[in-house]
Amino acid sequence: MWIFNRADATSNPFRSSPFVCVTQISYIPRPLPWNPYPHFHDDECECTFTLGGAGILNLPGCREELSSGTLCCIPPGIAHYYERDDDGELAHMTIRFRVYGNASPLERLLTDGMVWIVKTGRPALYEQMFRLLETLFRASGGVIDQKIQTLCVLFLEAAQEDLYSLGRIVPTSAPEYANDILIYLQQNISRKVTLENLAEHFSLSQSHLSRVFLKTYHISPINYLIYSRMRAARIYILKDGLPPAEIAKRLAYHNTYHFTKAFEKFFHCRPEEYPEYVKKTER
Repeated sequence: MWIFNRADATSNPFRSSPFVCVTQISYIPRPLPWNPYPHFHDDECECTFTLGGAGILNLPGCREELSSGTLCCIPPGIAHYYERDDDGELAHMTIRFRVYGNASPLERLLTDGMVWIVKTGRPALYEQMFRLLETLFRASGGVIDQKIQTLCVLFLEAAQEDLYSLGRIVPTSAPEYANDILIYLQQNISRKVTLENLAEHFSLSQSHLSRVFLKTYHISPINYLIYSRMRAARIYILKDGLPPAEIAKRLAYHNTYHFTKAFEKFFHCRPEEYPEYVKKTER
């Protein structure tokens, strides 16, 4: 069986290696045990397939409805987050990857830095590939080996076909300084940040800064700062095993009490209870 036409060297799919470097595969079968908030990847693309349920893809300045069988592709640098709708759950799988040179099957798709979305006509194909990916991923102990990398490329090539033939570009809008504010908040979780000094730093009025940030990212700047701190607190607890008092100090809270209250409101449990809470929710 011929994989490619040997008479035509340019048709050899392996003339440049690798097409992409897969950095992460994730499957979210139900809502996460914390609130989703905007995030972006500096040098990674993201392709997501909705396996079931319904929800919303939040993008700068717009929101897109998701339903079972929806594919979307997000290039680096665009803030986004997935949100289930009020009446159900959103199950989706995601492949994050880096593109290498002009050999990637997704190069054309990602050239303009646009978000693409499509309701695919062959959801069974993607689900079958996902189930095989899941089996291989478990067998490898969570390591993205050559077999998984190859299957991911096939998945992404199929996604490109559907996105080109039936998909559409989603227009996003984000003032450049809105992204700068997002990055500033991420990088200053260890400092005291108020709306007043944030506005002063960017030479904007407090009302204008809040309005633009909320319109762009669907969240207030201060709530996004809280999210960034809680995300760091989660790592401090699960990975580093730090006590609440030390975490409170690192995240610029007045004292342990204020940090604990913020953590409880966000994760619905106390910091010392969180490791066990995660084990229960992951079962």
